[in-house]
Amino acid sequence: MKEEFNKDTCFYKDIERRQGDGLENTKRRPGRPMKFPSVELLQEKIDEYFDMCDSHMKKILTKGGLVVDVSDPLPYTLSGLAVHLKCNRDTLLEYSHKAAFSGAIKSAKQRCEADSEQRLFTHFTPGVVFSLKNNYGWRDKIEIDAT
Repeated sequence: MKEEFNKDTCFYKDIERRQGDGLENTKRRPGRPMKFPSVELLQEKIDEYFDMCDSHMKKILTKGGLVVDVSDPLPYTLSGLAVHLKCNRDTLLEYSHKAAFSGAIKSAKQRCEADSEQRLFTHFTPGVVFSLKNNYGWRDKIEIDAT
């Protein structure tokens, strides 16, 4: 029996048909089915996450006693993106190794890294440095002058 891999659904399908019912006999690949059946759906959810972060508001009490909404964008994080996608961070990073999804995931990861880097110039905190070192491969460069 020949098998054919369908890139769109990530399933193997038998080429031969079952006798009698005329339906294709389908077999799943080993492991869990893909959470996102298409890169378009994944990209839509990623864009939704960034829009949610950008449009975050917080309430502030003014001196006059009024409560006003003020724009307070949330930082972009890989963990936050994973939560929004309803998967864990490791699953998100695994998708970056799949050819169809790598562009969308790498682009989102780059956008998170750029946001963290920009925060170094506005809100320098150890947490941002920690994130850049552990999530994006940044490191301190130590120079030793042997004189």
